[in-house]
Amino acid sequence: MRKFATAAAGALAAALLVAGAVTGGAAAQTGRGFSDGQGRLSFTYPNSGWDANDPREPQAGMLYVQTSTGSDLCHIFSIQRDTLADRSVADVRRAFATPIAASGWEALAADAGRRAGSSETPTVVETRVDESGFWPVQRAQFQVGGLAIYAALQGRPGIEIQSFCHVWPELAGEEQPNVAAYDRLIGSIATGRDAEWRASFDAAASATPAQPEAQ
Repeated sequence: MRKFATAAAGALAAALLVAGAVTGGAAAQTGRGFSDGQGRLSFTYPNSGWDANDPREPQAGMLYVQTSTGSDLCHIFSIQRDTLADRSVADVRRAFATPIAASGWEALAADAGRRAGSSETPTVVETRVDESGFWPVQRAQFQVGGLAIYAALQGRPGIEIQSFCHVWPELAGEEQPNVAAYDRLIGSIATGRDAEWRASFDAAASATPAQPEAQ
């Protein structure tokens, strides 16, 4: 497992991660995946050879975990968002199913490039919304030089989860990104309250009277 690298999340400055402290929770790392021990973030390793570093808290309300193999690297952030705190599950799902504006992706691409050690601003190659799971996921691909960065954003009430995956920068051009592994990793991301939120959504949906069809 390579050393923890300094990084930034979303529109936050890269310097936020330089002095990040290791969290006090009992994070669990097994051969199958990672959990921070406090129900804030968990994910399953996409296949053998993946490992995770100790989670960090670059600032209050932010959890950062780096998971990697010898060739691939993913940065995962769980960030408390006041703008999502009072939103229902249905509202959060609707918000993250709405495509992000180009300016939002450009800001994320710039931070992802700095995290990867590039002085250049990555280009946004493509964006899409993945609604195959219960929680919609915003997806994008950035390109800076020979390095492709695969980004994903998803939400929960009060939380935004950001993921950025790519090959180790020094291997760009030599190793192909393991996109299938990135997809499995991103698809496995969860929190300790996901089952509760899903149950509340299902209960609210079943309690809503069916609307009559328009004539």
